[in-house]
Amino acid sequence: MPLTAGIDPAVAAFWTGVIESVGALLVVAGTAKAYVTLLGVRQESAIRQAFRISPHRWRIVQLSAGLAECATGLLVGGRILPAAGGAAMAGLGLVFVGSLIRARQAGASGGCGCIGWKRRATSETIRLGEIARAVWIVIAGVLCAVVQAPASPPFGQPLLYAGFAAGCLILVLLSVSVDAAPSRLRCGWRRRRNARSTLATLAGHPVYEAMAESVGPFAPEFGYRGAGCTEEYWFAGSRGPTSARHVTAFRVTHLPGRELAVQASLEDRMPENLQIDRWLGELAAST
Repeated sequence: MPLTAGIDPAVAAFWTGVIESVGALLVVAGTAKAYVTLLGVRQESAIRQAFRISPHRWRIVQLSAGLAECATGLLVGGRILPAAGGAAMAGLGLVFVGSLIRARQAGASGGCGCIGWKRRATSETIRLGEIARAVWIVIAGVLCAVVQAPASPPFGQPLLYAGFAAGCLILVLLSVSVDAAPSRLRCGWRRRRNARSTLATLAGHPVYEAMAESVGPFAPEFGYRGAGCTEEYWFAGSRGPTSARHVTAFRVTHLPGRELAVQASLEDRMPENLQIDRWLGELAAST
């Protein structure tokens, strides 16, 4: 007997719909994998690079994974042996999670071999959203194994449709929002909270030190603006032959972790849309 046999049938119907949305995803993703493999379409895969699998063997792996996803999705979506289908779904999800985490840690470039919403750069590695989506497959598999599907026909369970729609919405959010928009939101949040911390890190960067030595020292007042994961810091020299004629602009991009990519240039004047601030800490002392 399922562990949740005693729960409200309406709740069971809703979660059954959520689970079946993941089953539908597996069918679509598995069909796509098998299709592109049989057509001989070559796709760069971060997982293949991370595990150093040859292109010939990767075609076999990709075709086998696609067929396994299709079979699992049909078992779950068709309510055929739900316990076995749920265990298979959770197992596939665990394999996906482990493979994606290893590919991300290795910094391998390419896609995950799953459904994507837009064409990605070949230099891009595995995204957190793709790992989160794999984790959601594991959760759905566990729920499939323990949630008892409603005995009445699907058309008699409106909450099953609501659960299916909610599951699809979760998958869309994991595929789009976590992969694209939140990177800007996270950078914007980090920029608002840690601008001074970024400035202190910039003061110890080799590019900043080289510019401070050649055209500095810089005045404590600086101009600032930011967009996305890129910030700009503008400094005027406090003295020296270039102080009256140039300002120095540092364009700082946040890389994964706490690393910064810094570009510096000499400009004629500061833009008018900068926020003017004053730094009295380590930055001024380093100059």
